[in-house]
Formats: sequence, C-alpha cells, structure tokens
Amino acid sequence: MEALFNQQTFFSNERSKSQFIALLSHYLQAGNQIVHQSAGDADTEIVTCALQYATQRTEVTVVAEDTDILTAYRKKRSRKSF
Repeated sequence: MEALFNQQTFFSNERSKSQFIALLSHYLQAGNQIVHQSAGDADTEIVTCALQYATQRTEVTVVAEDTDILTAYRKKRSRKSF
C-alpha cells in the first residue's frame, strides 16, 4: 500500500494525530505495555513516571530524541536529594 501523503502532513491534522495516538495506545496496551497520555509537553510526566516505575521494577528505559528529558530528570533528582 502506498501512502497518499507524508508524515508531516498527516500529523499536522489534529484529528489524524489523535486517532493515531488512540490506535497506538490500544495496540501497546494489548501487548501489556503501560501507556500514559499527556495533554501537552510530556517531558515532566515522562520523568515522573520513569522514576515511579524504577522503584517498582529492576530496570526502566526512557528513549527520547532531545535533551529536555535529561534536564527534567536532573532537576527532579536534585530536588529529591534535599
């Protein structure tokens, strides 16, 4: 099957983006993955969830394409130290 438009065009449409997120969330949950959906910038929520799950599991992996996650993690960890 050939795509009729590119990824940027697809995700610039809010309805398409919402439907894709719902489909992906459903697929991940069906595979017993934990899914959290954030209304805006999710960096803080990603770090909070990762730290929470790290106390319950032996290993947590966070994959991100920017350094905002690392910055949020360092801020959160430094606040916990005091």
